Amino acid sequence: MERIIAALKQKLFGNGQSEKVEHAQLKLELQQAEQALEDLEIEREVESVLSQDSSSDNSGEEDEKKPKRVRRYSFPKTVETVTETLIPDEVAANPQAYREIGQPEVTELLDVEPMKFIKRRIVRPRFQLREDRQAAPVVAKTPQRVISGGLPAVGLLVQVILAKYADHLPLYRQSQIFATRYQVEVSRKLMGDWVRAVAEDWLVLIYNSIKSDLRTQCFLHADETPIRCLDLDSPGGSRKGYLWVYVDRQGNTLYDWHMSRSANAAKSMLGGYAGLLQCDAYSAYDKLAKKESFRIVACMAHVRRKFHEAWKLAGERSAGWYILRIGELYQIDAEINADPQCDVLAERKRRSLPILKKIKTRLDQDSAILSAQTKTYEAVNYTLKIWDKVLLYTEEPLTRIDNNPAEQAIRPTKIGMKNWLFVGHPKAGQRSAILYTLMQNCKVHAIDPREYLIDVLNTLPTAKTDPDSVRALQPRFWKKQDG
Repeated sequence: MERIIAALKQKLFGNGQSEKVEHAQLKLELQQAEQALEDLEIEREVESVLSQDSSSDNSGEEDEKKPKRVRRYSFPKTVETVTETLIPDEVAANPQAYREIGQPEVTELLDVEPMKFIKRRIVRPRFQLREDRQAAPVVAKTPQRVISGGLPAVGLLVQVILAKYADHLPLYRQSQIFATRYQVEVSRKLMGDWVRAVAEDWLVLIYNSIKSDLRTQCFLHADETPIRCLDLDSPGGSRKGYLWVYVDRQGNTLYDWHMSRSANAAKSMLGGYAGLLQCDAYSAYDKLAKKESFRIVACMAHVRRKFHEAWKLAGERSAGWYILRIGELYQIDAEINADPQCDVLAERKRRSLPILKKIKTRLDQDSAILSAQTKTYEAVNYTLKIWDKVLLYTEEPLTRIDNNPAEQAIRPTKIGMKNWLFVGHPKAGQRSAILYTLMQNCKVHAIDPREYLIDVLNTLPTAKTDPDSVRALQPRFWKKQDG
């Protein structure tokens, strides 16, 4: 029943249907299938209840009579404590007649203070020497600012950036919130100009430093995702752009924006790269790898996904064998990674390689006997094409079994895209890449992005811009300095 429902939903709601379908009929079939599945689940639940003996029923009733323990909320240490003491009216009226006894009754509540706007006035008085009135007046130097002569202070800039790139709130909604809740009129265009200046004039320095460091790593994950981009020069006024993501073993992440998914787009990061790259089977990586000196490691999650589709959606039982074997490989790798003293390469060769050999034997057999029309055959053919790249994770200790770190790094951008729907301009894509890069690296290194950005944006206007000074402002090194 679950497979029938999944297939009906795919026909009804899936993209790119190859044939026309009667939606009314499909909806009826879907409702009938879902009702049948619900009836089965209710029947199973009733049978389970009836099969319990009377003693278990009685014990359950006794458990219900016992008062449930209320778990107290554990307040984080970072939460500020504000104490409010309540004095009874009679005591306040005649305090001399009462004395305090025992321990007070305490109620702890979790509260929040809303954001508030502040007009920050920077006053620079003029001074003159008393003994020499002909001397030029003395006045404090104007503080260096991120946006020279502009309206926003650093706190407001950080608020706008975090609201969009961490909380996924589009600029037009922020503009509406400022106006309706705080009576502060700030246009979307003006906030867009602020974001551009912060990203392209300042934070790009740290971004380039992160990119330079990642290019020297021996192992990287890579993936890419499409995002709609407004482009008035294109038919229809929009076209696809692509956000490419690269992640190293420590989780340090870099996003890179391009208006294409070609090998030339990946070359801006992977040109001259000489390490190991774990990715999916997209041909652009293979094409670039032939010109450069890096090697590609395949992703086991993509292999498993193919067989899971055959088993779950098409109901092809033969795919289940592969899913079980791949599950064994994942279990072995989880145990290896849990032991920091483990020899990763030796254990993979000893425990994982025999299972991989069994899988290869089964792949060769199924390739010869399965119908080319089945989903399992597609999965088998896909796996055989990349088999040498699959095996590479048993030959290189730095690699992982799958490319999940890169796919997980893409998720925040997809959540944001549900709110802001598209990138407003081809050039705005790279600004988003810069800001997403810093947001993600703060997350990886458990840094408060607000605290980080406020410190960095106050530092950059007066800081040295040599590579070592800028590198020290990367989230991973900033954390060490701050600690």
